[in-house]
Amino acid sequence: DQVMLSPKRTTAIVEYSRQLVLQSSVDVENWLREDLLAQIGIKLDYFMLNGQGAQSEPLGILQTPGVGSVVFGGTTTWPEVLQFENALATANADQDMKPGWITTPTVRKAWKSIAVALTGATTVSARPLWEKGGFNDGSSDGIVNDYRATATNQVLNNSVIFGNFKELILGLFGTGIDILVNPYSRDTDGMIRISANCYSDVAIRHAASFCVSADSGAQ
Repeated sequence: DQVMLSPKRTTAIVEYSRQLVLQSSVDVENWLREDLLAQIGIKLDYFMLNGQGAQSEPLGILQTPGVGSVVFGGTTTWPEVLQFENALATANADQDMKPGWITTPTVRKAWKSIAVALTGATTVSARPLWEKGGFNDGSSDGIVNDYRATATNQVLNNSVIFGNFKELILGLFGTGIDILVNPYSRDTDGMIRISANCYSDVAIRHAASFCVSADSGAQ
């Protein structure tokens, strides 16, 4: 199969006063540029997870046909967590990979209070579904079923995503990001507008490399 990509525009806009230009140093220019790039980066992250594939949005993981699916149907249990891993394994998508989890802070909070309970066990384990990571890289990432797990508000509806993110492609077209300075549209207000445009697309090389929940992981 071929993975097809086509450019879709993501734009960030900032306005600042001419007075700031007259009084500022090069540090302010760098700060504005970094802010624009950060806002575009946040939006691209959102598209990679949730993009609808319509109205100039890329198609994100949660909307991609063919990804695996797990239904919690209530409070998350250890066997349901294992279903995510098994979905990738049965599709031969667990080879030469190091998958990870992405979900929301609400799911993380819930999973920290749910114990790992093996089928037929007569005692309750003190081990939670979401364990402390200790990666020493400044992140608050944890571990779920021996795989790295992160939480972000970019994920909608408390969904849970498990997969090999090396299979997620972000394609940038042209120079990546072009910046347009417009000193005219709001000249009577003494304002200057900067627009940053990024032309990109998202694709998954193998849909079976991901498994997502069909309902909330924080029930």
